[in-house]
Parts: sequence; structure tokens; C-alpha cells
Amino acid sequence: MTREVDQLIGELCSADSHFAKSYQSYSGALQRWQAAGLLLNVDIAHRRVLDWECGRGVFSILFSQLGASRTVGIDTWLDTNALPETLRDRCRIQFEKLSLEQFAQQPGSAEGFDLVFANTVTEHMLDLPRLLILCYKLLAPGGTLFLNHDNYYQPVGSHDHGFLYYEGDDIVFLGPRCWETVEKCATSAQFRESIVLRYPWTWDTRTEAQLTPDDCQACPYFRRAQPWAHLLYQANFRDVFPQPCFTTGYPGSSLNKVSPFLLRQFLIEAGFDVEGWIGNKVNNVPPPALLEAPFYFNQADLCTTTIATRCRKGRSASRD
Repeated sequence: MTREVDQLIGELCSADSHFAKSYQSYSGALQRWQAAGLLLNVDIAHRRVLDWECGRGVFSILFSQLGASRTVGIDTWLDTNALPETLRDRCRIQFEKLSLEQFAQQPGSAEGFDLVFANTVTEHMLDLPRLLILCYKLLAPGGTLFLNHDNYYQPVGSHDHGFLYYEGDDIVFLGPRCWETVEKCATSAQFRESIVLRYPWTWDTRTEAQLTPDDCQACPYFRRAQPWAHLLYQANFRDVFPQPCFTTGYPGSSLNKVSPFLLRQFLIEAGFDVEGWIGNKVNNVPPPALLEAPFYFNQADLCTTTIATRCRKGRSASRD
């Protein structure tokens, strides 16, 4: 089986450079989690694995490579027809276009998995407490839940990646600082157009119509160029971030804004024992305003980008 999986990975990497890059990146992440004791080989080898919101299935393939007896990748947005032919029905991997709720309703799904794996999934789930209870029910006794949670309260927790992204151990603005130039908006016009092409759900005619070259600090472009913009401009949130993906509870909502404390609390309430909890941090220094009234944010939470956590299905807990 190892030879067959290696052959499959070679075929996919040769045919798709994007897949090859993702495979290299995800392999590195998996190795870091293994080194930290958060996801062990014994959690995967000869085990049944559920890859929750599996994306293009890269982690699913890695689990098969590590000897999983069965891997099921589910994703709400999965286009099964777009999966490479070489990936379908091979190496004990199964893909289904299903939500976690739909999958849990299938006959025989309860208590069928030794590992439920979710990479940057939980921050998008609008009913997270209920879904964590479903994860509990899907796990066999003593099974493991692994989450890599993207923290909303970090500098780019809004997922406004057209504007802010990682550069080493910092999060930086990616575009031209037009507010410092004589030409003002014209300086950033091409960059804004590129955001519309790359991230059309984050910048559109509404934000474009709100540019204020006579008062740059009131401009949504300037404001979204600042780390922690989604927190700093809370009072004007609907103007600075008018797109549905940034909101909570509206059609098209994408982020639930769960804090690190709430994430841990929801896990415990679902019946899990939290065995490992590691936050990755950036060097960005939070603005003093966020540490004072009315926010009173915790500096550690503000600098924590992602949280990797290992949880065990409690032996004595029971869920209705």
C-alpha cells in the first residue's frame, strides 16, 4: 500500500504544481504537529480517519501515506468531479460532498472513527458547539479530535488576506501605501483591481465607492491596511467590511468570532479532555487601544494566530 500511495502522490504532484506546493506545505505542518505531540503516528496508522472539510484532499492523502486503514474526506464545497481521476477510489480514501451534519446522519457513522481532523475549519462553523458534539459522537471510545483553529482576534483574523498576510513571524500589509503619496487612490488602483480578481468576496463596488482621498484615515482601504482592522474599527464595521463573508449570522457569513477561551470551553462541554493546546504567535505589537476600554483584549490572544489542539473523547462523559 505504501508504494501505491507514493505512486499516487508522485502522479498528482507531476500533474498539478499547486497540489505539489500544498503537499509540501501540509507535510511540514503535519511534521510540526507530530513533533509537538499533538498528532501522533499511532493516531493515524491502522486507524479510521475523518478529514472534516478536507478541501482538495491533501491531508487525506497524507493520512493514507501514514498507514490509515480508512480515510473519509468530507467537504461542503467539494466538487467530486473536479477531483483528479488518479485520486478517486484509491488508497482506501473516500471523498463525499457533505456537511458534518449530513455525514453524521448516515447509517453506521456514529462511533466509527479513531481520529477526526479539522484544519482551519472551526472558525467558519456558525454553530460550533453543536458540531463539536457531533465530532464526539462520530469518534470511537477514546478517539482523538485534532483541530487547527484560526484565531479571529489575531492581526488578520478577519481573513482579509488580500490586504494583510504573513511575512515571516509578522503580519504585514501587502499593497501600496497610497495615503503617503501625492497621487493618493491612483497609486493603489491596480492593487485594488487585483484584489477584486483574487478575492472578489472581500472587495467590491461598495468598498470602491467609499474611497476618501481627501481624508485617507477614514478610507476603507487605509483602515483595512492596518493589522487588527476588524477590531480597531468595530464601530464602523459595516462600512469598513460590508461584504457578507466578514459578518456573523447573515447569509454568506464566514466567521464565527469564537475566542480561544470559548473554543476550549466548547470542547470541554462537548465531552472532550483537552490533552494538548499550542498557540502559534506573531511579533506584531497590539495597539494600546485594544488593551484598554472598551475592548480589554488579552495581548496573548491578540498575537495568537492559530491554535492547534489535541482532544480525547472522555471515557466517562456522555452526550445526548
